[in-house]
Amino acid sequence: MDLSEIMEFRQISTKDEYDQAAELAATCFHESKEDMKNDFKEFSEQYFLGAFEDNQLQVAADGRFFGIFIRNQLFKCAGIAFVMTNPIHRREGLVNKLMNILLRKMKDDGYVYSALWPFEHKFYSNFGYASIEKAISYKIKPSNIRKDLQKDESISIRRYEPTKDFKK
Repeated sequence: MDLSEIMEFRQISTKDEYDQAAELAATCFHESKEDMKNDFKEFSEQYFLGAFEDNQLQVAADGRFFGIFIRNQLFKCAGIAFVMTNPIHRREGLVNKLMNILLRKMKDDGYVYSALWPFEHKFYSNFGYASIEKAISYKIKPSNIRKDLQKDESISIRRYEPTKDFKK
């Protein structure tokens, strides 16, 4: 039997559902339930979808709203995070169905870009994702940083403010 047919796919919205999500995340990501609850506080106005079997959360994923600059132009982007599955339901196609629902919802709401940091590139390539960056890190001793550098006054840096810089 196809489990996705008996699961109910819906927005995670109640306190009990958030508690279940925190428990599932603690299991999947090896973090404390309390840390997961703190991470989930910001999800109420975003996509946080789950698959429920008899009102018990089995699979979840969230889409976070943010902006992405491409060639100096700001675009709406939905970041996908906390893709998680109850270990007893892995490899049953439930994440696949939930991801398709989430991606369709984001597309319908005008998000043409989405991003994620995958645990397994091959799995997410099934949804059209590919790596577009290469992480590079440098280790620099503080003593190697020049102290005589002058600030270029023509360059300004400020913190990104979603309410000012980006409209949903």
